Amino acid sequence: MTIDLTRRGILAAGAASLIPTIAFHAGPAHAASSSRASLLDSVLQAHGGVAAWKSVKRIEAQIIAGGPVFQLKQSPVSLQNVALRADPNAVSVEVSPYPKAGYRGVYTPQRVWIEDERGRVVAERTGVFQILQAQAPTDPWDTLDELCFIGYATFEYLTLPFLLAEPDVQVEEIAPHIEYGSSPWRGLRVIFPARIPTHSTVQTFYFDDTFRLRRFDFFDIGGNAAAYYFDPVTVDGITSYTLLRIVADTAPDPLFSSSTNVLVQFSNITYLKD
Repeated sequence: MTIDLTRRGILAAGAASLIPTIAFHAGPAHAASSSRASLLDSVLQAHGGVAAWKSVKRIEAQIIAGGPVFQLKQSPVSLQNVALRADPNAVSVEVSPYPKAGYRGVYTPQRVWIEDERGRVVAERTGVFQILQAQAPTDPWDTLDELCFIGYATFEYLTLPFLLAEPDVQVEEIAPHIEYGSSPWRGLRVIFPARIPTHSTVQTFYFDDTFRLRRFDFFDIGGNAAAYYFDPVTVDGITSYTLLRIVADTAPDPLFSSSTNVLVQFSNITYLKD
């Protein structure tokens, strides 16, 4: 059985109720040419190359996010077409409007806060990532909890795969993985440093024969999960992904057709450079 790793495929897999009925536009990813390059080198080249990425000072995008995890956590904020601004060098994300019009939220690993249009801080918290990680799966979020989750999650999503090239990120190739009869996906086991909060310290990434990111596995919100990546776009020579579908790992291999826990859609991705 070969699965359809496109938007049509996830609609058939039962996620249609979570996806807005809008158009998704795919752009080609470019395969690396050197067969002698390491897997990570080939992946980075396929997504635009390190030189292009190093010139990026800020990433801007619109996001729509939802799913049962947000319901389980009694999400206090509706993430529908909010704007993100991520600084790939400072590990920070701005979300606006948040939690409502006239306010914005700012995430950093050390502190999250909400400020008004004049820049006055109206709520803040330090150590929020550790607090969030210590919660039980059914503990409800407040606005600062959700800001932290959106901040660290979208920072990873928007900076992959180049985040894997950070000098203090440990990467090693592992055995290939076959997903329902697909061609083997080559894998990377990754260990993230404490300075970069992510879903989990240890994650596994899988890439197809064009070095495109297809899936990564992690532990978060009470269990193992897998994120499937769809609809790549190329903007200013850098390839990223506009649709993520996260499913729970309830079997030896996460089932592509299992229930969607989180669905994230990015649009209007822009890279601001030197």
